[in-house]
Amino acid sequence: VRADPDNPLRLDVRYRIRSGDIYHFGDLDVQILGPLESQESVVDTFFVNVDERQRIRFIRESSANTRSGVVLSTLNFMPGERYSQTAFQNSVNELQGLGMLTVNRFGFGDPERTAQGLLQLPGSIQVRVQPKHSLRMEIFGLERYGFGTGVGFNYNNNNVFQQAENFSFRLNTSLEYVSSATIREVLQEPQAGGSGGSTIFQSYDATLQYSVPRLNAPFRFLDTRPAFRNAYTRYSLSFNRTNQLYFDVNSDIRFNLRYDVNHSRTRFSGLDLFEISLIDTDPSPEFEENLSLQFPDDTLQIIRIKEDFRPQVNSLIGYTHRVSNTDLIKRDRGRLVEYSLSMGGNLPYIVDRFIATPGELEGTIRSPFSEGTNLDYNQFVKLTADYRRYYSPLPDMVVAWRLFGGFAQPFSARQSVPLNQRFFAGGSNDIRAWPPFRLGPGSIPPDEVTINGGEIKLAAFLESRWLTFTNVLSGDWHTALFVDAGNVWYGPSNELRDVQNTNLLNEGVFRFDGFYKQIAVGSGFGLRIDWEFVVARVDFSFRIHDVQEGWLASRKLYFNFGIGHSF
Repeated sequence: VRADPDNPLRLDVRYRIRSGDIYHFGDLDVQILGPLESQESVVDTFFVNVDERQRIRFIRESSANTRSGVVLSTLNFMPGERYSQTAFQNSVNELQGLGMLTVNRFGFGDPERTAQGLLQLPGSIQVRVQPKHSLRMEIFGLERYGFGTGVGFNYNNNNVFQQAENFSFRLNTSLEYVSSATIREVLQEPQAGGSGGSTIFQSYDATLQYSVPRLNAPFRFLDTRPAFRNAYTRYSLSFNRTNQLYFDVNSDIRFNLRYDVNHSRTRFSGLDLFEISLIDTDPSPEFEENLSLQFPDDTLQIIRIKEDFRPQVNSLIGYTHRVSNTDLIKRDRGRLVEYSLSMGGNLPYIVDRFIATPGELEGTIRSPFSEGTNLDYNQFVKLTADYRRYYSPLPDMVVAWRLFGGFAQPFSARQSVPLNQRFFAGGSNDIRAWPPFRLGPGSIPPDEVTINGGEIKLAAFLESRWLTFTNVLSGDWHTALFVDAGNVWYGPSNELRDVQNTNLLNEGVFRFDGFYKQIAVGSGFGLRIDWEFVVARVDFSFRIHDVQEGWLASRKLYFNFGIGHSF
């Protein structure tokens, strides 16, 4: 070190760097423990280099019921290769990511020098296989139109064929009591008119899922690449039945083939390569009564609206990309960015155009389950973008905000998007001053909505929460203030004309020169109870801007309950 002769405020520094020893991976011992204590073990040895006798030795307890190849496929290194801390750590992370075992310990022994003078680090990894069978039952509460309760059962078969495959079966059922006052309010009925009676809504859903911790065909060739090693292929079959105020879902059957890839700790991709769904819905008597009153002399419009509730078949292919460095439970730091692109209806179109009626396009295909029943289908493209940001301007305080945008466009002759692919607004995880599905489209009053949901959605959310009490009932209590804004709209080309050639959807169509006037705004306060692994949420909100009544025209307080933060 010497002074710079031209500048007394600077120093000239010369470094001599002496490189250390170069290490290589040595022999590796892997111990696979079973969920139960076992005295019997099996030893498998894999020789990597016959000349050097470098090996990987697996010691498997008999109760582990797992093949050594499961662990071998996750290794990012082999004995004899030059040592890389990244490769070793990635191997441990992939082992943990299999989901069927836990990593108890891992590390290296003392360096050993080979006959050729190479320094090798012998390694060891110990894992324990989780129990093969598990059955969980849960009781939960819910709030939608009213308050309800439900019960769920989840059976899990871990490591089905000893290659870390997983099979699960989930069954949920719930009952929700909706008072007569709520029904009259939502259906906009007078005190003594309409059905007026309370009711109990029921819902059932069952899901079968089989998943393997690797990429299957046609993407198997990507499985060994570093950015695709932590991947899952999932096959799922689901059935759903539920009651709504305006329509009932008699059955919603869906099969999905999906590929999930965690490229890194913060980056995720999901590809729905093949999804096919059959949905059968019925409009409620109140909905049909409203249609008859609104269109007493226009049966064509009623037929057009009821098309949404005819039996439908739809296919989907979609891609989702997410970058997130936030804690999905706490949501107190970092950000989440997610966007998706999907296209639907192409498979039924191919069947209709080239198989069922070659050379003709009927717009429907015959149901394979019911003789004489035709299934509608719709071709469409759908895009969504979701940005969330969390930061702490002060100790024990979190400010969170979210922006969401969605757009769906039909491109078939039917010119409509399937009901289950449209955007809706309102509810405890959306704009909280409106009930679920009851906001929009545009400024159309709820009792005059003829086509449910929209093709465009814009929403913005802002919430500030701060720690108020600590360790009360074993949880931390946070107070929150929030503002929600947004709406859904029909696409610019969506029309439904009456006998006077008036577009009945005019007030719900998105227009650049007027959509901002139809932004609904709600605000309120709430309480969050954080029990480390689950957050319970209670919110009270007011309508700051009601698209029908105007600014600050309503003093009614709306209540919401939820599990987890709203966003």
